[in-house]
Amino acid sequence: MIQDYLIIRIAGLFDNDTHAASFQNFCPNDSDYLIIKNEPIIKYLIEFRHNFCAHSNLMRMENGQFPETTKILQSNIPEILQKLLKNS
Repeated sequence: MIQDYLIIRIAGLFDNDTHAASFQNFCPNDSDYLIIKNEPIIKYLIEFRHNFCAHSNLMRMENGQFPETTKILQSNIPEILQKLLKNS
């Protein structure tokens, strides 16, 4: 449950939906934001948000492609979020 929450919330910071309050909507061309958006763990979270947590992709689930909890928890997410906080 914690893993899904992290995936949904952190990926939501980079959401393209114009109804969302996201960095993508408020500072899409900020150089720090663009660097952070391209961090491997952020790309990973966005991918799993779109294909697993928020919009279940049955093909992925049937092939056993689930998010790796340890990959998420052992990532540099705290540092990335601190950078975003400083730039907001």
